[in-house]
Amino acid sequence: MSVYLIKRLLAEGTFQAPLLVRAQKRAFEANTSLVEALVSVDVRHAYTIARCFLGDGEKADTSWRPDPRLLLDLPPGLCERLLAFPFRERAGAVEIATLSPLERTVSEEFTFHLRRPVALFRGNLQALLAAAGTPVDLGVLTHSLSEPPPRVDASPIPLIRKSNRSPGPRPRTRTSPGIGEESGVSTYPPSPFDALEEAQSQAVLIEILSRLLPEPFIIMDIGDDRLLPRVSGPAAFLGEPIERWQESLFCLAADQGKYTGPYGPGEIHRRFAHLFSAGDLVVAERIGDLNRGLVVVRKVRFDGSDDAEVLERAREVWLRLEERSAPLH
Repeated sequence: MSVYLIKRLLAEGTFQAPLLVRAQKRAFEANTSLVEALVSVDVRHAYTIARCFLGDGEKADTSWRPDPRLLLDLPPGLCERLLAFPFRERAGAVEIATLSPLERTVSEEFTFHLRRPVALFRGNLQALLAAAGTPVDLGVLTHSLSEPPPRVDASPIPLIRKSNRSPGPRPRTRTSPGIGEESGVSTYPPSPFDALEEAQSQAVLIEILSRLLPEPFIIMDIGDDRLLPRVSGPAAFLGEPIERWQESLFCLAADQGKYTGPYGPGEIHRRFAHLFSAGDLVVAERIGDLNRGLVVVRKVRFDGSDDAEVLERAREVWLRLEERSAPLH
C-alpha cells in the first residue's frame, strides 16, 4: 500500500492514524485499495478522499474506460489494488487513470509491468471504484460525493454489499459512471457549485461565492486605485477601502494574481484580526484582471473544505459576465 496516499490522507486532517491502519490491514487482507477499504467502512469517506486529491495533476477526459487489451498485460488484481486503470496508448506512452497523478508507486508499478512509459491522469473517484468492480450502492456513493463530510459523531453509512458469499473475480464496468456521457448527460446530481453558473450579475456571483467558501474568508472588489471589502464570514466588520499602494497581502494578490503564505502583522492586516491571526496560513487569489475583479482571501485548512474548484468556476463565470457587459463597438 502506498505510503504517499496515507501521508496525504493524514495531512488532510479528517482521517486519524488508527482508522488508516485498520483500513490498510483490511485492504491488504482483501487485496483491494486503501480507498475501497475506507469507503467500505463509511461511504461518506468518499467525499473527503475526492476533495483531498481534487487538484492533483491533469484530469482524465470524460470518455476514458479501461482498455481490455492493456489489462491483459498486467497481473490480475493489480488495477484494483492500486485503483488505477490503463485506458489508452498514445505518443509512445500508456495513459493511466488513477486517484492522484502524483503517486509514484502507480507510475513505477505500471512502467515495470507494461515495459514502456506511462502517463498518469486524475480519474473521477466514483468511476475508479466502479471500474474496480467495487460492490457499492452507486446511488449512496453519488450522494456522499455531493454532500459535506459527516459530523464526527455521526453514525457510519456502510457500503451495501451485493452478496455475502465469497466473490469470484470482480467484473469491471465497461464504461464507468460519470464518464463517457452521451449528449452531455451526466449521471451525477447537480453539484452545489452549479449555483455559480446561475449567477446573472457580479453582485449575485459574490453572494453565491460567499455561501460556498469555508469560513473565515474575505471578498474584496478590485478598483483602479483601491480594494473595497464587500463581504466576509463569519464576522461582518470590514472597514474602509484599502489603497492599492498600501503594503498588504490583499494588494499583492490583486497585482500578482495569488498570494499563499502567513497572514502578517501591520496596520492593514490588523483591521481583519477578527477573521485572521498573525501567522495564520492564508491564500489570496484574484478573480478577473488587474483593474476589475475580486480578491478572495481564506484560511488554508486541511479538512476538505478548501476547494480550488469553487474559485476556478467563479473565474469562468466572472469572465462570462464581463464579456456580456462589455460595450459593443
